[in-house]
Amino acid sequence: MLLNGDSHTVGCGCRYGHRVRPGVFYKAAIVAMTVAALSSADSGLSQARAAQTPDVRTASRLAAGNYYLPKTSTQLIVGVAADWGSNHVTLQRFERRKGGKWQPVEGRMPGRLGASGLAWGRGLHPLEPSPRGSTVKREGDNRSPAGAFTLGEAFGYAADVKRHPQQPYLQVTPYDLLVDDPTSPSYNAHIRLDHLPATPWEQSQQMEQNNPAHALEVMINHNVAPAVVPGAGSLILFHIWRRDGASNTAGCTTMSAEDLHSMVAWMDPTRQPLYVLLPQSLYDSLASPWGLPASMKGVATPPVDPHETPEASTSTSTSEPPVSVAAKPVTKVKKRR
Repeated sequence: MLLNGDSHTVGCGCRYGHRVRPGVFYKAAIVAMTVAALSSADSGLSQARAAQTPDVRTASRLAAGNYYLPKTSTQLIVGVAADWGSNHVTLQRFERRKGGKWQPVEGRMPGRLGASGLAWGRGLHPLEPSPRGSTVKREGDNRSPAGAFTLGEAFGYAADVKRHPQQPYLQVTPYDLLVDDPTSPSYNAHIRLDHLPATPWEQSQQMEQNNPAHALEVMINHNVAPAVVPGAGSLILFHIWRRDGASNTAGCTTMSAEDLHSMVAWMDPTRQPLYVLLPQSLYDSLASPWGLPASMKGVATPPVDPHETPEASTSTSTSEPPVSVAAKPVTKVKKRR
């Protein structure tokens, strides 16, 4: 079963007859960045570098890659966390005219991140060098990927939501899978089956059904085609928070339902919206070289509540079994993200 009007849907390349939407991430602009190696025999310069804070040294190396937010992007969502270990985030939307300065849109929004904080992700920014104090994002680490990312398709239970006419939106059905199995050729991709999920593997990859936290979600384009790395993290989403923000996530960024609906209605794909998520000290260092809004420098974020219950990922990846022809009611749903 193909998506309605989806004339560009193609086979995923595996032997099970799945159909994959290559456009699910909405023409993600994946930019391969290389960073110039910095070296110096000058001892005075070395001493000066040693005196800098870790994030200042990181910023100088990242800036050496000449990375800058694309000038064609005129919508931006900024997320700032207190540090690499924080699972709280302060979010703010911005707009600009081409060549102009970023202007805030409405007020700041509280949000939640992965239970273990942040990890350096795979997006538009340089992958190397990874910032000091960070780890590189991997599957199951319960960390939200930090960096700069394009945004993709929106998913939800409603037949439609308030959105820009060109913002892709898919109504979730029991036939829809989002694959987080690193051994699958469809890793980090959406699949719509032509039958109800019948095998344990298919059921484990099924999109959340009737879960209020996933009534609306937007794909954050971390580790996406054509540069998908198995095991480097998958299915990173904006979605609705749980317990009114008292719960962290397994790597997604969550916010209130009201804020998420407002964000989706605001997003205009023709303006190439971006999401930048960074810990505060690194954001402050990269604001100028990356062309980020200065107003988010020094933003205070709430501390982690030591009494909250983490919602860590508990599933394990399995090899993809053959697809059964038989269809049966689905009783198993995808793990929380």
